[in-house]
Amino acid sequence: MKRFLAAFCVFIWLLPWVSVPCRAAAPAEIENAVLDASGAWVPYTSAIPGEIVACRSSVTLLGGQEYVLRGMLSAGLTFDSVIAVEQNGKAVNASYFTLLTRRLSSQAAFEVHLSASFADPVSTVVTVLYTVKLNDAAVTGEEGNAFGMEVVDAGGEERRGEDARLRTYAASVYRAVTIPDSEKQSNPLRAVCFSLFYDSALKNRVAFRDAGGGSYLACVADDCQHTRHDYLLNTPENGLVRLQGLSEGVYYLQETRTPSGYKTMANALEIVVGEDGSVAASGAPCAEGVLSLVEQRVTDSPKSKETSDMVSFYEKGCRVMAAAVAVLVLVKRFVL
Repeated sequence: MKRFLAAFCVFIWLLPWVSVPCRAAAPAEIENAVLDASGAWVPYTSAIPGEIVACRSSVTLLGGQEYVLRGMLSAGLTFDSVIAVEQNGKAVNASYFTLLTRRLSSQAAFEVHLSASFADPVSTVVTVLYTVKLNDAAVTGEEGNAFGMEVVDAGGEERRGEDARLRTYAASVYRAVTIPDSEKQSNPLRAVCFSLFYDSALKNRVAFRDAGGGSYLACVADDCQHTRHDYLLNTPENGLVRLQGLSEGVYYLQETRTPSGYKTMANALEIVVGEDGSVAASGAPCAEGVLSLVEQRVTDSPKSKETSDMVSFYEKGCRVMAAAVAVLVLVKRFVL
């Protein structure tokens, strides 16, 4: 008994200096990120349909096991290509894995198969770098379009971390006319044309595709494989044109054509789409993302003759047009 106690005490004394091999802890959560315009990896960013965006998915795995890393995309995203597979920050030797880049289903874009010998029997960080782009099914709004990586181990257990997102936004322009003392407070104007520009010099127009009903979907024109783009956006009967698929940033709206007898907006408006999808015109927020451009006509009534007839713009939602547009003397009564 004394020998046993002595041996036990020696064991306890030596225990802090003894290294006991053990397996790593359970794998960490999967981390998904997207590369934004500033070059930083973030949980979400915004883009225009057709734009190719770099993505990154990382997971900590136990070595000595087989895994399948599966890229999962929402319906609004299209898989482009796998750029690289890294192990602890270094490119993985091709002999350790089999890479399938074909589309496996409507959700699974690619699979990376890792053999049991891809790493030592300790934890290792595997990162997949790949690219996706927004397509015509992209969801408009702050939540955006999700992507991420699903990990399946040898036992068939599946794990998936919190998805990263690509967001796309929308803005609307309402064009109308009012006549004081008229029964109609607002009469929408159809066939008014607008163009949206990336630059204040009005040289680089945003490309759109007509989605019908006065709705237009923005698109990256280069190598998008679409047969036609629209650069003039026409208001329908209700006077409301909707610009979908915009990314966060600054744009410039120019009215390029107005029906005969109506005043054309003189200057382009600066439109700012915020990170949360909010819309502001010349610094003033637009309620529900709608910029209202309403032309006010003064009739040839005796009262109006005393003050001289004129045409001016006022903006009900953002209050940005009152002092920006010149007046025009009317020579006859307008019939709407």
